[in-house]
Amino acid sequence: MNDGTWIEIAAGSGRTDLPIAQRGGRITDVLPSPFPSTPLGGEHSSAITESWVGGAVDVRRAEYMMIGGGGHADYPGNEGYALSLRNSTPAWRRISDPTPNARLANYTNTNGVLTYSDGRPRADHTSGFPVWLDGKVWFGAQSATPAGGNARAGVSSFNRDALGAAASPMPHTDNGGTINPWTCVGPIPGMDNADSNGSYTFGCGCADPWGHYTYNFSGFGADRTTFWYWRVNTLGPSAGQIEMLVANGGNPFANAMWCVCAHDLRIILVGDGANHRVLVLDISGAAMATSFQIVSSFTGTPYTTGRCSGGYLPISNAIILGDPQNLGGTLKKIKIPTKISNGRKVYDSAGTFQCSDVITGGVTPTTTAADSGTFGKFRLVPDMGDGRMAFVFVGGIDRSTFLYKIPAAGL
Repeated sequence: MNDGTWIEIAAGSGRTDLPIAQRGGRITDVLPSPFPSTPLGGEHSSAITESWVGGAVDVRRAEYMMIGGGGHADYPGNEGYALSLRNSTPAWRRISDPTPNARLANYTNTNGVLTYSDGRPRADHTSGFPVWLDGKVWFGAQSATPAGGNARAGVSSFNRDALGAAASPMPHTDNGGTINPWTCVGPIPGMDNADSNGSYTFGCGCADPWGHYTYNFSGFGADRTTFWYWRVNTLGPSAGQIEMLVANGGNPFANAMWCVCAHDLRIILVGDGANHRVLVLDISGAAMATSFQIVSSFTGTPYTTGRCSGGYLPISNAIILGDPQNLGGTLKKIKIPTKISNGRKVYDSAGTFQCSDVITGGVTPTTTAADSGTFGKFRLVPDMGDGRMAFVFVGGIDRSTFLYKIPAAGL
């Protein structure tokens, strides 16, 4: 694989035009049987990757995951899929089974989370919320099965570490079973009154590996007047603790299209799609910051219009964004201004952000015409096993997954 180029992987055994190492199984090759379905009808497995959903990357395993995606009347299955990117022939596999069909039509609430009657979270328009940290995939909020706009300001997690090697799907057990990977973490304090209109839905999340928090930001839900952000502790005795704030006192309003944590600079960048600008959140303190810095000084144009995602490259001091549905293989780079203070590199709040395109080679990553947006399907892989970074994106359950290896010198 050449640096700076996109290639196809997990393209399916029928792709004889590709090397054998790129013909691993697709998601469609490992779907559950029987097919998850409810009396709603019209449900389709393509929604696992198409219906306002996102993925996550297990940093330790270099494993790309699609967990519990679907939502509303699109797909009710809450199973999990994983792609081991360090394998010689990466292939999708199902690592957990869905709630049985007999339980899918019985809706309950468990510890502030929308669940089926087995206590597992319902399939969800996961958007940009799925984030891996400390062995689990964390989901910041729900827009879930069934149809009709069900939303809940509740946090759940999927314990990837508990599944071990997961060579075959983990059999289903009810919530509380010894091999159930799901946990209903709890409701987001102060956001109960937002459930009726889903003002926080279709938002995004990112991980702070130094602080052991996931940070979540509200998206383009029905109530476009309140900008929420909340964090979840992911390690130690406080794991699962949730805190929430209305940033800047709710004014000005922002619609979080993407968020990326520059952990060594102790900031998070948020793309505001409502006002086409970038917000900077200081995460250096122990307490949550009550306000954002609104950035208005740019060289170039920041990418805040696409339903995209991205990652942070410390070597480049830059956020890299990808949106294959709208940009193809082109990447957007936002270089963060820095300075040296007390012998260490820090964010320069008075500096100018530099925005530019990164033109890539190789194949062009594609998706289906029915795809609702890139969201969190475009993810950074911090270490492919050789110390090198990459980006990954799944084009559909019956399509290739695309991999871009980042040059050693960064972008």
